[in-house]
Amino acid sequence: MRWSLLVALLCLLTAGDARAAMMAHYDLAGLALESDAIVVATRTPAADRTSTYHVTRAIRGPIAAGTDLVLDDGLYATEGHAIDPEVVVFLHRADAGGWYITSSGLRVVDGGQVFRFEQWDNPGGFTMVPQGHDPSDQWRAAGVGVDRATFDRELTAAIARADGVAAALAITDPARRRAAALALVPPAGASRPSMGFYRDEVTARLAAGLAAAGDLAGALDVTARDRSGFTWRAPLAPPAALIAVAQDPTAPVERRVEALRSLRAGALFADAIGVAAVLTLVDAPEAAVRAAAIGAVASVWGWSGGDRVQAARNRTLRRLVQRALARRFAVEQDGAVLAALAAAYQRRPLPARRGGPPIAAAVTVAADALHVEATCLRRARAQHPRLFVDGAPASGWVSVTCGREQFGTGDGVAPGWPAGAHRLELQIVVDRAPVVVPLGTLTADRSGELTLAPP
Repeated sequence: MRWSLLVALLCLLTAGDARAAMMAHYDLAGLALESDAIVVATRTPAADRTSTYHVTRAIRGPIAAGTDLVLDDGLYATEGHAIDPEVVVFLHRADAGGWYITSSGLRVVDGGQVFRFEQWDNPGGFTMVPQGHDPSDQWRAAGVGVDRATFDRELTAAIARADGVAAALAITDPARRRAAALALVPPAGASRPSMGFYRDEVTARLAAGLAAAGDLAGALDVTARDRSGFTWRAPLAPPAALIAVAQDPTAPVERRVEALRSLRAGALFADAIGVAAVLTLVDAPEAAVRAAAIGAVASVWGWSGGDRVQAARNRTLRRLVQRALARRFAVEQDGAVLAALAAAYQRRPLPARRGGPPIAAAVTVAADALHVEATCLRRARAQHPRLFVDGAPASGWVSVTCGREQFGTGDGVAPGWPAGAHRLELQIVVDRAPVVVPLGTLTADRSGELTLAPP
């Protein structure tokens, strides 16, 4: 699934029909934050979409042991599995009274393994997925599910993490508050989910809370750790405030990049001052800032609508962006920035340039697997793309665009990452000549978390 092709529409999550609804799934701390009760129950399915849940133990919230709940769980597909009767269910109180299952808030056991649920098809319901170690199983390669005892221990830790969100935001000292917030979010990493609509609720609430307290820098540092597989974010600040952070040469590069990424599509609509400010960063000394600025202004080409004044202003802004990106393309040498420029042009013809590489490529990591998008930078024919890790052929997926020709190849399988640094490259034939495109260095720590450094 390519996230760039998904429509950015956040639908209301209810226990009703899943038609055209993107249903979020959460890690255990996110579920604790989203739920009013967590219980252990014996589940008895009925002939319709409902099941009876007889509560045997209350983990959190006001529902007492012995309570019987009739819940709509028709979206949770368990066909073909021998599900144990005892389940863990996360519950949300309905406005009209009663209870419903928090989105993705069911945990079941099959063959001694715990399973969670993700939506893989939209429209569609939830699919069973092995519950790995929380929360990293949301973005790591799928493996064997943990056993129930391990799940119970990790649920206890996740509830404490969820409770830490309010405690961190209640700290009055800005430096201590930011440090407490950063201690609750995942480590910085390259891997993202490959399927479903994961929402990192802990990170989202901490970022919003820090921004509301006036610590935009801290909010951006927290947001940079967000592993959500889909952009659920609400704006952290007005565009002018985000651009000011991006323009600050004394700020960490990662924070400046995150400020530009936080400019949501349409944030600069008919904003001549904002677009002009971001365009200054297209020529920033730092390659990562240049690439992020290019991505931020790329949406200008797609603007339409508005009143007559706005439409005229947007036509002017489109011309400014086109000229600025063409000038950058003519002189750019960094592979990652060239890939960002190619992505900005999409199916528009790239401007002419002299010299430089014939093709650019960018790599992302989804569930520990490599995904590469390569684009020819001039009229050419590309063939036989292959991924290499440390000089050896490796698994992954490569998508190639050369003019109107598009094709993909590979298996999308995570190759396995021993601890240490791994050199990534794409080898491809362009106009019958072999070309090597460096993709950067992927480093795995002892826990398996991955970070990606540019070439």
